[in-house]
Amino acid sequence: MAVAVSFGLTALAGYLVYTNSAGTSEKNLSLVIRFAISPIVAVLIGTVVGFLSKDRPVVITVLGLLPWTVMFLASPQKPPT
Repeated sequence: MAVAVSFGLTALAGYLVYTNSAGTSEKNLSLVIRFAISPIVAVLIGTVVGFLSKDRPVVITVLGLLPWTVMFLASPQKPPT
């Protein structure tokens, strides 16, 4: 469930950024994603994992955040300024 929520929230965040990106530079979008949207997604995933897990919260947290973290760390470099 945590992995599905992770992918779902990431896709939703990407869609919201895409729909609201008209007239915004790539540099500004990169900053918004890196410093606003990514932390919000991480907090929401952590909240869902906290509600869902009672036995092994650390394992479920790692599995829930793993796809999101891999995508975040494998993202292309920031656009030049």
